[in-house]
Amino acid sequence: MEKTPEAMYKACEILPNCLCNVELPHTDQHARQLPPYPMPTLCFPSEKEVEDEKKKRIRDLLTDFNGSRVEDALLKQKFEERAEQLMTDLKYEQQLPPWLPHEAGPLENSGDRLKYELEQSRFQLAEVRNQMHTLKKELMLYRKLVRQEVGGNYDLHHLMVDKQWKGRAEEIERLKSEIALMESKAYGHKYLRNPITIPQYNPRFPRLEELIPKSQAEYLQREAIMRKEDAEGKDATILMQEYGNLALMHKASTTQNKILAVELKSLKEQLNQLEIKAKEDLELIKNLVAHQMQMREMMDREAHLATLVQHK
Repeated sequence: MEKTPEAMYKACEILPNCLCNVELPHTDQHARQLPPYPMPTLCFPSEKEVEDEKKKRIRDLLTDFNGSRVEDALLKQKFEERAEQLMTDLKYEQQLPPWLPHEAGPLENSGDRLKYELEQSRFQLAEVRNQMHTLKKELMLYRKLVRQEVGGNYDLHHLMVDKQWKGRAEEIERLKSEIALMESKAYGHKYLRNPITIPQYNPRFPRLEELIPKSQAEYLQREAIMRKEDAEGKDATILMQEYGNLALMHKASTTQNKILAVELKSLKEQLNQLEIKAKEDLELIKNLVAHQMQMREMMDREAHLATLVQHK
């Protein structure tokens, strides 16, 4: 039996909406009742085909693309509302230029004033955009500088909250000042000019004939000299102890400087690795963007083919 258009129209009127096939020609009354999107064709479980991975991937990409379009539309709407609000605020802040006509009637009919306000609003909006772009570039440069100074293994937010954190440059300057202070203490004394060889102090013991004074004045003089020598001996012992402590501190500071040098070298290596990784990430992003453009072109072609099939 041949399928005439009249029989197909009758079948479309008899069948309910859920069983109506999209390929059948609809009547005008039924076409107005149908949803704007095409109804899916019913199929039995035995006739259901297994989708391949490519179709699933395309469907997921279409879903993500539609979601991104919705987000772009919302952002565009917010930006337009904000621009209108800024233009309204700037419109009330503008003053009348001297070349505008001063009329006693309403000024809304003056086209020159409206043009002037529109141009001023556009100019100020462009200035705000330029300032935002400049501030964004400066912020990125400062962030890069701080990241190079601190290192990639530390969290910037945690370091900003921590009050005890000191920058590496400040720490290096503090260690240099401590080393200079230690060197001035170690090399500044007249008996310790050479820090490598420690001078030996041999106390002077009086001879036996000197213990027997010839007169009271000579005895008092020798006693004063002996007290002075004892005091100098004690001072020399204290200075030797201080010199030993300073030598140990100098050795510790030298070791710490070596550790800091090794750490600085490792930080430079990490920075080089991060630069290499950043280049690889940029290359990967370029490849992904190219792949995304290819997928978009493919989806556009498939959508165009689908529209052609639907029109047929």
